[in-house]
Amino acid sequence: MENPYSKTINDEEKGKNSIEYFDRNKIEISNDMPNEVDKIIQMTQSDENAKEWEIWRWIDYSKLKNIEFLAEGGFGRIWKAEWIDMPEEVFNFYKSNQVALKKLKNSQEISSEFLKELKANFHCRDRYVLPIFGVTQDSMTKEYAMVLRHMKNGNLRDFLNQNKSLPWIERLWLLNSFIRGLKVIHSKGFVHCDLHPGNLMITEAYNNSKYKFIRLGDLGLCRLANENSSSRAYGVLPYIAPEVLNKYQYTQTSDIYSVGIIMWVILTGKIPFANRAHNKELAIDIFNGLQPKINENTPPQCYIELMEKCWHKDPSERPSAEMIYIRLENWINELLYGSKTEHSVMFLNADQKMQDDKDSDLSSAETTHSEDLISKPLPSFNMNNINY
Repeated sequence: MENPYSKTINDEEKGKNSIEYFDRNKIEISNDMPNEVDKIIQMTQSDENAKEWEIWRWIDYSKLKNIEFLAEGGFGRIWKAEWIDMPEEVFNFYKSNQVALKKLKNSQEISSEFLKELKANFHCRDRYVLPIFGVTQDSMTKEYAMVLRHMKNGNLRDFLNQNKSLPWIERLWLLNSFIRGLKVIHSKGFVHCDLHPGNLMITEAYNNSKYKFIRLGDLGLCRLANENSSSRAYGVLPYIAPEVLNKYQYTQTSDIYSVGIIMWVILTGKIPFANRAHNKELAIDIFNGLQPKINENTPPQCYIELMEKCWHKDPSERPSAEMIYIRLENWINELLYGSKTEHSVMFLNADQKMQDDKDSDLSSAETTHSEDLISKPLPSFNMNNINY
Protein backbone atom coordinates (compact mmCIF):
# COMPACT_ATOMS: atom_id res chain seq x y z
CA MET A 1 0.00 0.00 0.00
CA GLU A 2 1.32 3.46 -0.86
CA ASN A 3 0.85 6.57 1.19
CA PRO A 4 -0.88 8.96 -1.25
CA TYR A 5 0.58 11.95 0.55
CA SER A 6 4.15 10.88 1.13
CA LYS A 7 6.99 9.14 -0.66
CA THR A 8 7.40 5.66 0.82
CA ILE A 9 10.47 3.52 1.38
CA ASN A 10 10.11 0.05 -0.11
CA ASP A 11 12.39 -1.65 2.38
CA GLU A 12 10.34 -1.59 5.58
CA GLU A 13 13.21 -3.14 7.50
CA LYS A 14 15.31 -0.10 6.69
CA GLY A 15 12.96 1.93 8.85
CA LYS A 16 13.48 -0.50 11.71
CA ASN A 17 17.23 -0.94 11.55
CA SER A 18 18.86 2.12 9.99
CA ILE A 19 20.06 4.92 12.22
CA GLU A 20 20.47 7.21 9.22
CA TYR A 21 16.85 6.69 8.19
CA PHE A 22 15.35 8.63 11.08
CA ASP A 23 16.75 11.67 12.86
CA ARG A 24 14.51 12.55 15.79
CA ASN A 25 16.43 15.79 16.30
CA LYS A 26 14.96 17.12 13.05
CA ILE A 27 11.34 16.89 14.22
CA GLU A 28 9.74 20.30 13.87
CA ILE A 29 8.72 22.18 17.02
CA SER A 30 5.68 24.46 16.84
CA ASN A 31 5.39 27.80 18.61
CA ASP A 32 1.72 26.92 19.25
CA MET A 33 2.65 23.99 21.47
CA PRO A 34 1.96 24.44 25.22
CA ASN A 35 5.00 24.00 27.46
CA GLU A 36 3.50 20.97 29.24
CA VAL A 37 2.90 19.15 25.95
CA ASP A 38 6.31 20.22 24.65
CA LYS A 39 7.96 18.55 27.66
CA ILE A 40 6.10 15.27 27.09
CA ILE A 41 6.87 15.23 23.37
CA GLN A 42 10.54 15.93 24.10
CA MET A 43 10.45 13.06 26.60
CA THR A 44 9.30 10.67 23.85
CA GLN A 45 11.99 11.98 21.50
CA SER A 46 14.78 11.57 24.04
CA ASP A 47 13.79 8.03 25.06
CA GLU A 48 16.40 5.76 23.46
CA ASN A 49 14.05 2.77 23.74
CA ALA A 50 11.30 4.44 21.69
CA LYS A 51 10.96 3.20 18.12
CA GLU A 52 10.73 5.71 15.26
CA TRP A 53 6.97 5.22 14.93
CA GLU A 54 6.51 5.69 18.71
CA ILE A 55 7.92 9.23 18.74
CA TRP A 56 5.21 11.83 19.32
CA ARG A 57 4.81 15.10 17.43
CA TRP A 58 2.91 18.35 17.55
CA ILE A 59 0.59 17.89 14.56
CA ASP A 60 -0.58 20.94 12.63
CA TYR A 61 -4.40 20.85 12.53
CA SER A 62 -4.36 22.03 8.91
CA LYS A 63 -2.68 18.72 8.00
CA LEU A 64 -5.74 16.78 9.21
CA LYS A 65 -8.27 16.39 6.40
CA ASN A 66 -11.70 14.77 5.89
CA ILE A 67 -12.55 15.11 9.57
CA GLU A 68 -15.69 13.18 10.55
CA PHE A 69 -17.43 12.88 13.92
CA LEU A 70 -17.48 9.30 15.25
CA ALA A 71 -18.74 9.15 18.81
CA GLU A 72 -19.42 10.94 22.08
CA GLY A 73 -17.77 9.59 25.21
CA GLY A 74 -18.06 10.26 28.89
CA PHE A 75 -15.11 12.65 28.90
CA GLY A 76 -14.87 13.84 25.30
CA ARG A 77 -15.60 13.28 21.62
CA ILE A 78 -13.92 11.10 19.00
CA TRP A 79 -13.37 12.17 15.38
CA LYS A 80 -11.82 10.44 12.38
CA ALA A 81 -9.36 12.17 10.02
CA GLU A 82 -6.56 11.69 7.48
CA TRP A 83 -3.10 12.89 8.48
CA ILE A 84 -1.91 14.04 5.07
CA ASP A 85 1.77 14.54 5.89
CA MET A 86 2.18 11.56 8.18
CA PRO A 87 5.93 10.85 8.49
CA GLU A 88 7.18 8.00 6.32
CA GLU A 89 8.45 5.93 9.25
CA VAL A 90 4.99 6.04 10.86
CA PHE A 91 3.11 5.24 7.66
CA ASN A 92 5.49 2.42 6.76
CA PHE A 93 4.81 0.76 10.09
CA TYR A 94 1.01 1.19 10.25
CA LYS A 95 0.24 1.15 6.48
CA SER A 96 -2.48 3.79 6.89
CA ASN A 97 -2.76 7.53 7.46
CA GLN A 98 -6.19 7.22 9.10
CA VAL A 99 -6.17 8.69 12.61
CA ALA A 100 -8.64 9.33 15.42
CA LEU A 101 -8.84 12.62 17.30
CA LYS A 102 -9.79 12.45 20.96
CA LYS A 103 -10.95 15.85 22.17
CA LEU A 104 -11.49 16.07 25.92
CA LYS A 105 -14.38 18.26 27.03
CA ASN A 106 -13.45 21.87 27.82
CA SER A 107 -9.89 21.23 26.67
CA GLN A 108 -9.09 24.76 25.51
CA GLU A 109 -6.56 24.63 28.34
CA ILE A 110 -4.27 21.65 28.96
CA SER A 111 -5.61 19.91 32.08
CA SER A 112 -3.81 17.62 34.50
CA GLU A 113 -6.08 14.78 33.31
CA PHE A 114 -5.00 15.39 29.70
CA LEU A 115 -1.33 15.26 30.68
CA LYS A 116 -1.83 12.21 32.89
CA GLU A 117 -3.41 10.27 30.01
CA LEU A 118 -0.57 11.25 27.67
CA LYS A 119 2.09 10.10 30.14
CA ALA A 120 0.30 6.81 30.84
CA ASN A 121 0.04 6.07 27.12
CA PHE A 122 3.73 6.64 26.53
CA HIS A 123 4.87 4.59 29.52
CA CYS A 124 2.57 1.72 28.48
CA ARG A 125 3.28 1.80 24.73
CA ASP A 126 3.11 -1.67 23.21
CA ARG A 127 1.76 -3.55 20.19
CA TYR A 128 -1.31 -4.41 22.25
CA VAL A 129 -2.04 -0.87 23.48
CA LEU A 130 -3.66 1.71 21.18
CA PRO A 131 -0.87 4.06 20.04
CA ILE A 132 -0.82 7.85 20.19
CA PHE A 133 0.87 9.77 17.37
CA GLY A 134 0.90 13.20 18.95
CA VAL A 135 -1.17 16.23 19.95
CA THR A 136 -2.97 18.91 17.95
CA GLN A 137 -5.24 21.90 18.53
CA ASP A 138 -8.50 22.58 16.69
CA SER A 139 -7.91 25.88 14.90
CA MET A 140 -11.56 26.91 15.32
CA THR A 141 -12.57 25.76 18.81
CA LYS A 142 -9.03 25.89 20.27
CA GLU A 143 -9.64 22.48 21.85
CA TYR A 144 -6.60 20.28 22.25
CA ALA A 145 -6.81 16.71 20.95
CA MET A 146 -4.79 13.54 21.14
CA VAL A 147 -4.08 12.01 17.74
CA LEU A 148 -4.35 8.22 17.86
CA ARG A 149 -4.45 5.36 15.42
CA HIS A 150 -7.93 4.90 13.94
CA MET A 151 -9.26 1.34 14.34
CA LYS A 152 -11.57 0.75 11.39
CA ASN A 153 -12.84 -2.58 12.73
CA GLY A 154 -14.43 -0.94 15.77
CA ASN A 155 -14.52 -2.35 19.28
CA LEU A 156 -15.16 -5.78 20.75
CA ARG A 157 -18.92 -5.20 21.07
CA ASP A 158 -19.13 -4.26 17.37
CA PHE A 159 -17.05 -7.29 16.41
CA LEU A 160 -19.13 -9.78 18.40
CA ASN A 161 -22.34 -8.36 16.93
CA GLN A 162 -20.95 -8.93 13.43
CA ASN A 163 -19.41 -12.35 14.13
CA LYS A 164 -21.99 -14.48 15.86
CA SER A 165 -20.34 -17.92 15.58
CA LEU A 166 -16.67 -17.43 16.38
CA PRO A 167 -14.72 -20.67 16.91
CA TRP A 168 -13.02 -20.87 20.26
CA ILE A 169 -9.50 -20.43 18.89
CA GLU A 170 -10.51 -16.96 17.68
CA ARG A 171 -12.19 -16.04 20.95
CA LEU A 172 -9.11 -17.11 22.91
CA TRP A 173 -6.88 -15.19 20.49
CA LEU A 174 -8.88 -12.00 21.09
CA LEU A 175 -8.88 -12.47 24.85
CA ASN A 176 -5.17 -13.27 24.95
CA SER A 177 -4.20 -10.16 22.98
CA PHE A 178 -6.28 -8.04 25.36
CA ILE A 179 -4.58 -9.65 28.37
CA ARG A 180 -1.16 -9.00 26.82
CA GLY A 181 -1.97 -5.29 26.71
CA LEU A 182 -3.25 -5.34 30.28
CA LYS A 183 -0.14 -7.22 31.37
CA VAL A 184 2.01 -4.38 30.02
CA ILE A 185 -0.06 -1.76 31.86
CA HIS A 186 0.15 -3.69 35.13
CA SER A 187 3.88 -4.34 34.72
CA LYS A 188 4.44 -0.57 34.50
CA GLY A 189 2.68 -0.12 37.83
CA PHE A 190 -0.60 1.22 36.43
CA VAL A 191 -4.27 0.29 36.86
CA HIS A 192 -6.48 0.79 33.79
CA CYS A 193 -9.70 1.44 35.80
CA ASP A 194 -12.02 1.43 32.77
CA LEU A 195 -12.04 -2.00 31.11
CA HIS A 196 -15.11 -2.81 29.01
CA PRO A 197 -15.79 -3.92 25.39
CA GLY A 198 -15.96 -0.33 24.13
CA ASN A 199 -12.28 0.17 25.00
CA LEU A 200 -11.07 -3.04 23.36
CA MET A 201 -10.31 -2.11 19.76
CA ILE A 202 -10.15 -4.73 17.01
CA THR A 203 -7.17 -4.54 14.66
CA GLU A 204 -6.09 -6.52 11.64
CA ALA A 205 -4.19 -9.77 11.92
CA TYR A 206 -0.40 -9.67 11.62
CA ASN A 207 2.55 -12.01 11.04
CA ASN A 208 0.50 -13.97 8.49
CA SER A 209 -2.09 -14.90 11.11
CA LYS A 210 -5.70 -15.10 9.99
CA TYR A 211 -6.92 -13.96 13.42
CA LYS A 212 -7.59 -10.36 14.40
CA PHE A 213 -6.43 -9.12 17.78
CA ILE A 214 -7.22 -6.43 20.34
CA ARG A 215 -5.45 -3.19 21.16
CA LEU A 216 -6.36 -1.90 24.60
CA GLY A 217 -7.48 1.71 24.39
CA ASP A 218 -8.64 4.72 26.41
CA LEU A 219 -6.20 5.22 29.27
CA GLY A 220 -8.14 8.30 30.39
CA LEU A 221 -8.82 6.86 33.86
CA CYS A 222 -5.51 4.99 34.08
CA ARG A 223 -3.58 5.69 37.25
CA LEU A 224 -0.58 4.42 39.18
CA ALA A 225 -1.45 1.57 41.52
CA ASN A 226 -0.15 3.50 44.54
CA GLU A 227 -2.25 6.63 43.91
CA ASN A 228 -4.81 7.63 46.52
CA SER A 229 -8.39 6.50 46.03
CA SER A 230 -10.81 8.76 44.19
CA SER A 231 -13.74 10.60 45.78
CA ARG A 232 -16.09 8.51 43.64
CA ALA A 233 -16.12 5.70 41.07
CA TYR A 234 -16.14 6.12 37.29
CA GLY A 235 -16.69 3.61 34.51
CA VAL A 236 -19.35 1.33 33.02
CA LEU A 237 -21.27 -0.15 35.96
CA PRO A 238 -21.51 -3.89 35.05
CA TYR A 239 -17.71 -4.05 34.69
CA ILE A 240 -16.86 -2.35 38.01
CA ALA A 241 -15.59 -4.49 40.89
CA PRO A 242 -17.66 -4.53 44.12
CA GLU A 243 -14.78 -3.19 46.22
CA VAL A 244 -14.51 -0.16 43.92
CA LEU A 245 -18.18 0.61 44.55
CA ASN A 246 -17.43 0.40 48.25
CA LYS A 247 -14.29 2.49 48.77
CA TYR A 248 -13.55 3.80 45.24
CA GLN A 249 -10.14 2.13 45.51
CA TYR A 250 -9.02 0.90 42.10
CA THR A 251 -6.36 -1.82 42.13
CA GLN A 252 -4.92 -4.20 39.58
CA THR A 253 -7.22 -6.87 41.05
CA SER A 254 -10.23 -4.67 40.29
CA ASP A 255 -9.06 -4.66 36.65
CA ILE A 256 -9.08 -8.48 36.81
CA TYR A 257 -12.72 -8.43 37.97
CA SER A 258 -13.51 -6.49 34.78
CA VAL A 259 -11.61 -9.15 32.81
CA GLY A 260 -13.99 -11.76 34.22
CA ILE A 261 -17.06 -9.86 33.00
CA ILE A 262 -15.44 -9.38 29.58
CA MET A 263 -14.74 -13.13 29.46
CA TRP A 264 -18.47 -13.67 30.00
CA VAL A 265 -19.22 -11.31 27.09
CA ILE A 266 -16.82 -13.27 24.85
CA LEU A 267 -18.42 -16.54 26.03
CA THR A 268 -22.03 -15.50 25.43
CA GLY A 269 -21.90 -12.52 23.06
CA LYS A 270 -24.50 -10.94 25.32
CA ILE A 271 -24.78 -7.81 27.42
CA PRO A 272 -24.28 -8.22 31.19
CA PHE A 273 -27.38 -7.32 33.22
CA ALA A 274 -29.13 -6.41 29.98
CA ASN A 275 -32.55 -6.11 31.62
CA ARG A 276 -31.31 -3.71 34.30
CA ALA A 277 -30.81 0.04 34.27
CA HIS A 278 -27.38 1.26 35.34
CA ASN A 279 -28.60 2.77 38.58
CA LYS A 280 -28.16 2.67 42.34
CA GLU A 281 -30.11 -0.58 42.68
CA LEU A 282 -27.86 -2.43 40.22
CA ALA A 283 -24.76 -1.03 41.95
CA ILE A 284 -26.00 -2.33 45.32
CA ASP A 285 -26.69 -5.78 43.82
CA ILE A 286 -23.21 -5.94 42.27
CA PHE A 287 -21.75 -4.86 45.61
CA ASN A 288 -23.64 -7.75 47.23
CA GLY A 289 -22.21 -10.27 44.75
CA LEU A 290 -24.53 -10.25 41.72
CA GLN A 291 -22.80 -11.76 38.67
CA PRO A 292 -23.93 -12.53 35.11
CA LYS A 293 -25.75 -15.84 34.76
CA ILE A 294 -24.04 -18.93 33.39
CA ASN A 295 -26.09 -21.82 32.03
CA GLU A 296 -25.33 -25.13 33.73
CA ASN A 297 -22.87 -27.36 31.88
CA THR A 298 -21.93 -24.54 29.50
CA PRO A 299 -18.74 -25.63 27.74
CA PRO A 300 -15.83 -25.25 28.02
CA GLN A 301 -15.64 -25.73 31.78
CA CYS A 302 -11.94 -24.76 32.05
CA TYR A 303 -12.82 -21.34 30.62
CA ILE A 304 -15.76 -20.97 33.03
CA GLU A 305 -13.50 -21.79 35.98
CA LEU A 306 -10.94 -19.15 34.98
CA MET A 307 -13.69 -16.58 34.42
CA GLU A 308 -15.18 -17.22 37.86
CA LYS A 309 -11.76 -16.85 39.47
CA CYS A 310 -11.40 -13.46 37.79
CA TRP A 311 -14.67 -12.14 39.21
CA HIS A 312 -14.20 -13.75 42.64
CA LYS A 313 -15.71 -11.67 45.46
CA ASP A 314 -12.39 -11.72 47.32
CA PRO A 315 -9.84 -9.66 45.33
CA SER A 316 -6.95 -11.68 46.78
CA GLU A 317 -8.35 -14.83 45.12
CA ARG A 318 -8.24 -13.36 41.60
CA PRO A 319 -5.38 -14.36 39.28
CA SER A 320 -2.88 -11.83 37.97
CA ALA A 321 -2.79 -10.78 34.32
CA GLU A 322 0.41 -12.82 33.97
CA MET A 323 -1.31 -15.96 35.28
CA ILE A 324 -4.25 -15.49 32.90
CA TYR A 325 -1.85 -14.95 29.99
CA ILE A 326 0.04 -18.19 30.72
CA ARG A 327 -3.21 -20.17 30.90
CA LEU A 328 -4.49 -18.71 27.61
CA GLU A 329 -1.17 -19.29 25.84
CA ASN A 330 -1.30 -22.96 26.82
CA TRP A 331 -4.85 -23.38 25.56
CA ILE A 332 -4.10 -21.61 22.27
CA ASN A 333 -0.98 -23.68 21.60
CA GLU A 334 -2.86 -26.90 22.32
CA LEU A 335 -5.53 -25.93 19.78
CA LEU A 336 -3.12 -24.59 17.15
CA TYR A 337 -0.89 -27.67 17.19
CA GLY A 338 -3.66 -30.24 17.45
CA SER A 339 -2.73 -31.57 20.88
CA LYS A 340 -5.47 -33.82 22.23
CA THR A 341 -5.44 -32.59 25.80
CA GLU A 342 -8.23 -32.36 28.33
CA HIS A 343 -8.57 -28.63 27.68
CA SER A 344 -8.32 -28.69 23.88
CA VAL A 345 -11.04 -31.35 23.75
CA MET A 346 -13.27 -29.08 25.86
CA PHE A 347 -12.90 -26.23 23.35
CA LEU A 348 -13.37 -28.51 20.33
CA ASN A 349 -16.50 -29.97 21.89
CA ALA A 350 -17.77 -26.44 22.54
CA ASP A 351 -17.23 -25.61 18.85
CA GLN A 352 -19.15 -28.72 17.84
CA LYS A 353 -21.99 -27.88 20.21
CA MET A 354 -22.19 -24.40 18.72
CA GLN A 355 -22.55 -25.91 15.24
CA ASP A 356 -25.20 -28.35 16.43
CA ASP A 357 -27.19 -25.85 18.45
CA LYS A 358 -28.17 -22.67 16.63
CA ASP A 359 -29.26 -21.10 19.91
CA SER A 360 -25.67 -21.18 21.14
CA ASP A 361 -24.47 -18.76 18.45
CA LEU A 362 -23.00 -15.53 19.74
CA SER A 363 -25.84 -13.02 19.73
CA SER A 364 -27.00 -10.03 21.68
CA ALA A 365 -29.61 -10.72 24.31
CA GLU A 366 -33.10 -9.32 23.98
CA THR A 367 -32.77 -6.29 26.15
CA THR A 368 -34.76 -3.64 27.89
CA HIS A 369 -31.65 -1.46 28.03
CA SER A 370 -29.03 -1.31 25.27
CA GLU A 371 -25.45 -1.48 26.47
CA ASP A 372 -24.17 1.93 27.47
CA LEU A 373 -20.40 1.82 26.99
CA ILE A 374 -19.81 5.44 27.98
CA SER A 375 -17.69 5.78 31.11
CA LYS A 376 -19.28 8.16 33.58
CA PRO A 377 -19.54 8.87 37.32
CA LEU A 378 -21.26 5.91 38.95
CA PRO A 379 -24.19 6.12 41.39
CA SER A 380 -23.11 7.47 44.76
CA PHE A 381 -24.61 5.91 47.89
CA ASN A 382 -23.76 4.87 51.45
CA MET A 383 -22.47 1.30 51.71
CA ASN A 384 -22.07 1.31 55.49
CA ASN A 385 -25.36 -0.45 56.16
CA ILE A 386 -25.09 -3.00 53.34
CA ASN A 387 -23.97 -6.55 54.02
CA TYR A 388 -21.18 -7.66 51.68
